[in-house]
Amino acid sequence: MQNQQTPDNQGITDCGYRRDEKIPTQPVPFRCSQNTCSSCAPVNALQVAGALAMADPRRAVRVSGLPDCWEEVRRRINRLIQRIRRSGYAFEWAFHREVNPNNNGSHVHGWQCGDYIPQPLLQDSCDAVGLGLPDIRRFDAKGAPITYGMKMVLPPANTPPEQAAADLRTYLDLNGNRLVHATRGFWRDEQGRVTTLRAAMQLVAQRHQRRRPPNA
Repeated sequence: MQNQQTPDNQGITDCGYRRDEKIPTQPVPFRCSQNTCSSCAPVNALQVAGALAMADPRRAVRVSGLPDCWEEVRRRINRLIQRIRRSGYAFEWAFHREVNPNNNGSHVHGWQCGDYIPQPLLQDSCDAVGLGLPDIRRFDAKGAPITYGMKMVLPPANTPPEQAAADLRTYLDLNGNRLVHATRGFWRDEQGRVTTLRAAMQLVAQRHQRRRPPNA
C-alpha cells in the first residue's frame, strides 16, 4: 500500500500503520518508518524516547531565545557546544526544539551527559553565541522513555488527523526534518557503549517485541 497524502498537510503522509491495533484498519505488511508519516512518526518518536533513556542523561537543559531559522539555530548551538568543551567540560547531549506555549518564538529541550555545567558558565556561553536564557538541572529518567520534547509528534488519541499532521509538520520544520539532534558520543547501548541513534532505536524496538504477549 502506498502512502496517502491528505490535503493541506504540507507533505505529511499516512501509510495506514496502526501501532495500537492488533488488526490495522487498513492492513499493511510493514510500516513505512518515515518521520513525515503521521502513523509512523509517533512510533519513531517512542523509539527515540527509549534511546534517550538508554543513554542515561544526568541533566535536563532548556535554552530559550532561539532565532527563527533552523540553520541559524543549529549553527549557534554548535558554537555553544564548542565553547563549553573549550572551557574544559565533557559535554554530550541530545535536543529537540519546540514552540513556546504562547507561540512567540521557540526553545530547546536537551538531555545532557558528562560534566555538570555551572549555570553562570552556561549563561555566559549562551550570551556569547546569541542564545537566550538557559536552565540546567539534575534529571533522572529511571529508565522511562523521555518523550517531553516531542509532544507535537505524540498527539492524544482524540486529536483530529488534520491537526496531528499539522503539528508534525510544524515540529519537523522546527527541527530540520528530524526528531532529535545529538552530539556523536551521546547515544549508548544497553551496556553503556557508544552507538548510533539508529542502532539504539533498533535495540528499543527489539526490547519492545520481547515484552509483547505472544498473540499481540
